[in-house]
Amino acid sequence: MTRQHFPKKNYYKVIMTLLMIGVLFLSMGVSTIPPETVIVPNFAKEYPRAQDFQVTAAGKELPVLEGTIAAMSYAIIKGKCTVTVVRDKSFKKVVVRPLSAGIKPKIIGNKVIFSIPKAMNLSIEFDDDIKRPLFLFTSPERENVPSKDDPNVRYYEAGKIYDAREIRLYDNETLYLEPGAIVQGYVTADNVNNIRILGSGILDQSTRKTLKVNSILLTECKNVLIQDVQIHDAWGWTLHPRGCDNVVIDNHKQTGWRANCDGIDIEASHNVEVKNCFIRSSDDCIAVKSKQPDIVRRRGSPKVDNVLIEKTVLWNAIGGNALEVGFELKGDFVQNITFRDCDVIRVERGAALSIHNAENTTVKNVTFENVRVEDARDELIDLYIGLSIYSMDIPTKYSRRFGFNIPDSLQDRDANDNKKQWLYLPQSERASYSKNRGHIKNVVFKDIKVASERVIPSLIKGWDADFSVDGVVIENLTFGGNRMRSFEEAKIAIENATNTVIK
Repeated sequence: MTRQHFPKKNYYKVIMTLLMIGVLFLSMGVSTIPPETVIVPNFAKEYPRAQDFQVTAAGKELPVLEGTIAAMSYAIIKGKCTVTVVRDKSFKKVVVRPLSAGIKPKIIGNKVIFSIPKAMNLSIEFDDDIKRPLFLFTSPERENVPSKDDPNVRYYEAGKIYDAREIRLYDNETLYLEPGAIVQGYVTADNVNNIRILGSGILDQSTRKTLKVNSILLTECKNVLIQDVQIHDAWGWTLHPRGCDNVVIDNHKQTGWRANCDGIDIEASHNVEVKNCFIRSSDDCIAVKSKQPDIVRRRGSPKVDNVLIEKTVLWNAIGGNALEVGFELKGDFVQNITFRDCDVIRVERGAALSIHNAENTTVKNVTFENVRVEDARDELIDLYIGLSIYSMDIPTKYSRRFGFNIPDSLQDRDANDNKKQWLYLPQSERASYSKNRGHIKNVVFKDIKVASERVIPSLIKGWDADFSVDGVVIENLTFGGNRMRSFEEAKIAIENATNTVIK
């Protein structure tokens, strides 16, 4: 086949035609590059603003609200976006987390400029100051915005602060917090189907001073969607589905700092998916539990089944653990739990990845996969079967309801930060408590990447030979890019465990 050549004049015609098309598009205000689209939420002017940060996105000024543990800025973003942050004082360095987002900020004086490829939730930290970060919370544009005229919609408009107290949802209802709405109250639903909690508004608990409540408590509900809503300053467990089926929690944000403000507690529930969330909590960020005896009894067996947590950013402050199964685990089984593609940006105290079995349950088929740990200070992995202050059969004087009062002589030194929660009895006294102990089986840790080269310890510890941890596989565990090839190198202590391998 012979190669054909076009006359040069045809090349010139093609080039001139393309140039003319480009000029025409520009004259019409049309660009071949998708424009940056930013919608700015309208928060009430009387809600406190942070004075030390100014934030713009695509040239639009964003609100920066004041929080107890962070300043918080908000936007609705379609596609990529250029963000500029101005701080009221000079700084030497800035880090944007999670590091996996690959954001490289440019510093010009006291200004930071960076680009984000899509809506995401970020912690922006200056000179390693973790007590005053800036959280940037962005949500994508949604097509499922309900009509305020729909009788099944509880619609809270932007630009207002509502004293809502309890909001109780019923079958087929939607609670919508318009971006910019601030609702001071909490949400409950009991034995209902097909409910939604939507919108980039704020469920605000900052005024709560005397009574702990779950910010969102869903009891025995089916087909639930929670999307985009932020919960601010929770006091008590924050988001708590118990005895529920088919729950999706998407792009949910939390900023909690008070004791006992667990982020998401998934209790005695089936088919739960948590994705694209950001949780800053001073207790467990995400915990899978099976606690309430009445709900466990009605749920039948298995008690917890098919839970997926993925693409979520976690900051665990003082207290609790980042990704946790336990402590309270009643019933026959807690199974098929997956933590995948998550970023643990900080664990100030406690474990990054943990299973704490303090009851008689069998915990099995749990996977931690592709989890990136940026700053963990106490433990990486903690698998433990024992008698704890939360156990039903704990001697009354050591029960959690009387505080953390296990004497030093009865604490398990192996348990690091969790030692105050385990009653470590002498061997001669352990037999009478064995009947209420459980098992941990078939746990996989795959592609766990710790940013620091410093190896932090881990623990795998069963109760005894009969109630042991069985079948733990650790594959491709790295610290600072260095692969761990033995338990000794990885500083993993093991006791009463069988079929445990690292590869």
